[in-house]
Amino acid sequence: MASDVKARRLGCHGLNEHEVMVLRSMLRLFGARGQTPWELQPQPPFDAVIVPDMRSELDQEGLPSRLFIRTGLNPATVNGERRTSEDFIVRPIRALPLFEKLNEIDRLISMKEPQHAPAQREWADVLMDYWDNGGGFLVKTAATKVIIFPQARRFLPERPDLSVAEIVRSPVLSIKPIEQERAEQILKERRTRGLGWLGWYAGHYYPLEVLLVPTSADVPIQLRRWPDFGTLDHLPEYFNLAGLLNRYSMTVAQLIEASALPPETVYRFLNATYLSGLLVEAREKGWLSWLKRGYNPQAQEKLGVIAAIRRKLGL
Repeated sequence: MASDVKARRLGCHGLNEHEVMVLRSMLRLFGARGQTPWELQPQPPFDAVIVPDMRSELDQEGLPSRLFIRTGLNPATVNGERRTSEDFIVRPIRALPLFEKLNEIDRLISMKEPQHAPAQREWADVLMDYWDNGGGFLVKTAATKVIIFPQARRFLPERPDLSVAEIVRSPVLSIKPIEQERAEQILKERRTRGLGWLGWYAGHYYPLEVLLVPTSADVPIQLRRWPDFGTLDHLPEYFNLAGLLNRYSMTVAQLIEASALPPETVYRFLNATYLSGLLVEAREKGWLSWLKRGYNPQAQEKLGVIAAIRRKLGL
């Protein structure tokens, strides 16, 4: 095999330390024997990601017995058989079945490009770019799948055991739209969560020191209400910023000066409040949040009493 062949990048999420060590050893010993080598990487982008299948039966150690190997590929037809973008192996991890799957994934990757560049998108960018999607969209990450309903301001994670912080920290592998009729059916049948939660964490954990809020430099802003710091991840500096914007209306530059905080800290707070729907333009009391722009009240009908209460509380 030529030494200049670029290795495929394999990631893992939700495995214990022993499994990660075994996986790394297998790739080191056998990863270069196929047509394309595989390497275990701690950071995205990934060509494939191994994650537990939370729907499978538990093994003797109380862990899900199956592990998914997910990719960002569209479904493909191989030898007349339609293959999806995920496959699985069983615990404990064995070299032979693992490399059979990885070699097959390598062939699929060689046949066609991913639908979206894996793990190149941040959650905040995804939410802002897809807010006007008609029915909704499915986001596949390394840890789980999440259905977003922009018009109803709701979201539904495949794995309810994951915290919102864990979801937004998980690299985005692919995005695809969901038909309006299907989205409405899911909203009626499943218990969803308020999209403001996801927006807050997407803004709070946004890795770039840039301001996402689409407002003019001379337009004053303020908070619609006080953030629920008791349940939301936050920095201690957020209290001072929330106090200023809850009492006064000011521009971004004035807020930086009044708080005496670094601009990147102020940007992080504003990104979180913007994506969670808490920030308004004070001059016209106009909504800044993308959550409000695409809001459709009818999409929230028949969600149940509990969901209605959660919406009233901004959850």
